[in-house]
Amino acid sequence: MRSLPAGQEPDFVGIVRHTNEAVSLLGQRISPSMGIGTTLTVGCIRDGALKVAHVGDSRCYASRGREFARVTEDHSVENEARLRRARGEVVYYHESNRNALTRCIGQPNQLEVDVITRPLAVGDRLLFCTDGVTRMIPDSELGSILLAAGNPQAAIEDIVRLAVRRGGPDNATAVAIFVDSV
Repeated sequence: MRSLPAGQEPDFVGIVRHTNEAVSLLGQRISPSMGIGTTLTVGCIRDGALKVAHVGDSRCYASRGREFARVTEDHSVENEARLRRARGEVVYYHESNRNALTRCIGQPNQLEVDVITRPLAVGDRLLFCTDGVTRMIPDSELGSILLAAGNPQAAIEDIVRLAVRRGGPDNATAVAIFVDSV
């Protein structure tokens, strides 16, 4: 991305779709009957803004001052049902499928990619993390840890340690960014 001319935006949708095709082909070779899948939440900071491309249930959060908010929406059966209910739709799903992904990298079909752009300010803090973190630590607690940390490494160490201590069955991976200039 450093080689992009000033003002030219990276083609996040194209990059993610290319990645999806490569993972889908690999899945067909490794497991022809099932395939493989993963999530992807990637960000680029450029020209005073964060641009995020997102597929799956890994998450991006942002904080400014005391405010801590999710930047991305999970592509899971449970969350998609919640969003549809908020629009007044009647939705049912089996409890055992609540965490099933509705979108992921590795799908054999054309992938819909969420792309979110958010302006940044000095002092903002960003957190990218997997569901191994978010299933073990509520958003409010993640926000408190991120805001209390003196630096990104301390935040990540505290977050991952807590997720593992609480017995997370999945990987607990996180990246924190503290914005010191825009």
